[in-house]
Amino acid sequence: MKKTILILTVATFALNAAPALAQTTWFGAQGSAVLPTGDLKDITTSGGGGAFHLDQTLSKSFQARIDAGWLQFSSRDMGEDFTSKVRVIPARVGLNYLVGPFDGTRFYVGGMAGAYFRQASTNIGGAEDSNEDTFFGAAACAGLLIPVSAHGGMLEINASYDVWFDEKDADDNDLNMGLVRLGVGYRFNI
Repeated sequence: MKKTILILTVATFALNAAPALAQTTWFGAQGSAVLPTGDLKDITTSGGGGAFHLDQTLSKSFQARIDAGWLQFSSRDMGEDFTSKVRVIPARVGLNYLVGPFDGTRFYVGGMAGAYFRQASTNIGGAEDSNEDTFFGAAACAGLLIPVSAHGGMLEINASYDVWFDEKDADDNDLNMGLVRLGVGYRFNI
């Protein structure tokens, strides 16, 4: 956790260190539907979540992004005696490349990387257990920015595919853990 806070702090300072390059800072929030993929979909159902992000315009085509959020999944139906919840807090940094006209709706593609803090709790036949761990991952994303306000407000519609690294099962076998996020939010310049 301390490493992630340090990474986010350094990234924030880096975004604000070059005012000559920085044209606009944006703050946004969004809600997401989350679809697990790979081995994660074998143990959880679709979920939901949200995120807050800070974007810094670096040029007409590039924006740096810092985001943090939360995701929550429920367990698949595995019998009457088993329930579980998985909560994940991602904290990531990345870069978006914007395509299209500079004064209207814009499409972007980008990448993010960072830490994911997971808390899993299970109840098997009345016996409760929970664990917490931190792992790293990356995401590829694409989105659409639609101006909705004369004062710089924008509707943001996006999708991302997150992959988690170094996930192992109880027998130390590699797991293929990932998720697809579909989000809608609002951002404004500050």
